[in-house]
Amino acid sequence: MELLSVGDQVGAGTYRLLSRFRGAVAFTPERKRACWRRTPRLACVVEESKGQGPLNIVVGGLDLAVVDSLEVRAGHVRVGHAQAPIRRRYDSSLRLNGAKPEMLRTNLDTLKSTLLAQCPAEAISLTPALSPNGGEGEGFETALARALRAGTERLLAGDFAGGAAALKGLGHGLTPSGDDFLAGFLLGLNALQSAFGMDFGTQISTIRRAARSGNRFAEAFLDCAARGRYSLRRDLRGRPGRRAFLRAQSTQARCGLQGDDLMTIKGKVKSGEYFDSVTLMIVGRDVSAAKGVVDAAVVMGTKENKAILKASGLWLAEFDKADDTDLLLAVKAEQEETAAAALQAAEEQLKKVRTRTATSKEQKPRSIEGALKALPGANLALISVAGRYAGSLAHRALDAGLHVMLFSDNVSIETEVELKKRAREKGLLVMGPDCGTAIINGAPLGFANIVRRGDVGIVAAAGTGLQEVSSILSNEGAGVSQAIGTGGRDVKQDVGGIMFLEGIKALMEDDATRVIVLVGKPFHESVLAKVGKAIKAALLAVSLSKGSGGGNGRRAPGLDARHKELAALAAKEAVKAAKGQRDVRGLFSGGTFCTEAQVVFRSLKIGGVRSNVPLAPYLPVKNVLKSKGHTFIDLGDDVFTVGRPHPMIDFSLRKRRIIDEANDTGTAVILLDVVIGCGSNMDPVSELAPSIVEARRLAERARRNLLFACSVTGTPADPQNRGEVEAGLRKAGALVFQSNAAAAAFAARVAMCLEAQ
Repeated sequence: MELLSVGDQVGAGTYRLLSRFRGAVAFTPERKRACWRRTPRLACVVEESKGQGPLNIVVGGLDLAVVDSLEVRAGHVRVGHAQAPIRRRYDSSLRLNGAKPEMLRTNLDTLKSTLLAQCPAEAISLTPALSPNGGEGEGFETALARALRAGTERLLAGDFAGGAAALKGLGHGLTPSGDDFLAGFLLGLNALQSAFGMDFGTQISTIRRAARSGNRFAEAFLDCAARGRYSLRRDLRGRPGRRAFLRAQSTQARCGLQGDDLMTIKGKVKSGEYFDSVTLMIVGRDVSAAKGVVDAAVVMGTKENKAILKASGLWLAEFDKADDTDLLLAVKAEQEETAAAALQAAEEQLKKVRTRTATSKEQKPRSIEGALKALPGANLALISVAGRYAGSLAHRALDAGLHVMLFSDNVSIETEVELKKRAREKGLLVMGPDCGTAIINGAPLGFANIVRRGDVGIVAAAGTGLQEVSSILSNEGAGVSQAIGTGGRDVKQDVGGIMFLEGIKALMEDDATRVIVLVGKPFHESVLAKVGKAIKAALLAVSLSKGSGGGNGRRAPGLDARHKELAALAAKEAVKAAKGQRDVRGLFSGGTFCTEAQVVFRSLKIGGVRSNVPLAPYLPVKNVLKSKGHTFIDLGDDVFTVGRPHPMIDFSLRKRRIIDEANDTGTAVILLDVVIGCGSNMDPVSELAPSIVEARRLAERARRNLLFACSVTGTPADPQNRGEVEAGLRKAGALVFQSNAAAAAFAARVAMCLEAQ
């Protein structure tokens, strides 16, 4: 006997013969169980052609005509005198996390047209509204159709108990038509719960109680449906299968389904194992690229990463108890064997990293003190460790007389203030925490660009803002003397601009600096007043951008003034949109750009914008993993970077979101920033271009036009080469603008045109 699959609702125990059919034998447990409502009363041994199901045990090479006994244990199944180990469990759960209502609606419409085109009228008398003749016939069929119609109308009107009682047992077959309809209805309620977070527990319980009968088969499958468990007709050996299966695949492709119910998901929790985020990204990417693997993730078990796994369809029950210190491995593949092999490959790759680190002959300092002995002339420490440890290391660096660039995020505000006050007393700088960019004496630190040397000094409380300004200066022929990042919280009220003011002071004393540029997300008024007083003393030209007045500063002019051209282009592209396309979805790797896009929309008086970093008067997004209306997400926010690389390095989350937004019928424009330079992803085009192409293909298939508005921050001297990146994005079908401000202005004007329509 070959045991191909065991349904996940088949419980352990000894079963007795109940009924025998062509290609199937039904069994019922020997002992009556106290919890029938949670334990199906049936197990079916079936041949391969019958397919998988929650209660099916699929076998090959066995004559079912003589089978009369069944025993199921944790590791094996005995059918008659034949025994085989359980190697495969069929996952009958509904996996619809992240599905869109519009996609489900499209699937139902396609199902309706398929039924009408391929099924005889009597086969769809259960749903008379679909039938060309209303389901009317003669004699029994007429009465049955009327009864079914009356029952379904009561159910759909909200009379769940009455509708279920009227439908149970109605119709032909071992499981009558009315019970089939109720099973489908229960699965539909479970699908809504799974996909959209709705709670239909009361309705499901009411229907299940009212539908109880003496039919063991109907009872067993209704129990499964009430828990969101379903059957799937499919060729287990991966062959094309029957014509009906091919038609189902074709329908699935037209509807935009992702095919998760045809996939195997395997995973593992590795307790207490820590790897740096870049290592995890590389391993996850390599596993995802393996043949037959649809998706994979190798992440720490933070709350946010768990939410992403659920939204990506990579969730397993064993992940529930994992915490921040546990490593989660998940693989989704076309075949169980492929998933298992990919999972093992990921573990082997992680073992090699651990072994290589442990056996490395290179002598690496294990402390700040050891590093100073190896490099006694150093005067700056760059710290990039988990946030919980970063503060104490920064204090030790200050004790050693070092300036600090604190790249780490998730450092408390109290620790930040304490560090910066100590640094000010010692005449030192603390750049950060969450300081992603600096250029000190020509050396790019963190995420920085290769720019010309010159006489412009920059103080920035915005990392990508610093990259944008320094890149524009360099591309226009100017140069940078020093670029000091402070971390975005520095200009907020809690910190009070301690390092922003110290940075201005340092540039005033720098002989190579003749012009100072100040960059930041909106300053708190009290900090802005302090900055105004500080720059009054400077006999320098000062440009205060992204703020509002103050001292001798003046607002910087727009970096792209081609407003008429943008308006004309937006009007031209907006007319291509389908009905219902109105929304702009911004997926940013730079927090500054996410804020800048909101500034642009606000200046054009566009309302209804939501963000995870909202700018007044806009409101916070309710779910960072699900867009609604105009939505701008900073993917570099702390909530996304715990236990995973920054989105300038790891594009995996943004690529998933691009496809999600493309499947939303309301999406008209996807707004992207692409930030290149040192530390960033070395090949952004190969990462993003396939997702852009796929997203546009999905939209075109649904008869929609999807626009991508992109900007590239960087210089031709960067390792990725700005010109080559722009060319690659254009080839993929994206519109590429000279700045993020211009891309946002274009998207905003498209939104205005669509709203006017």
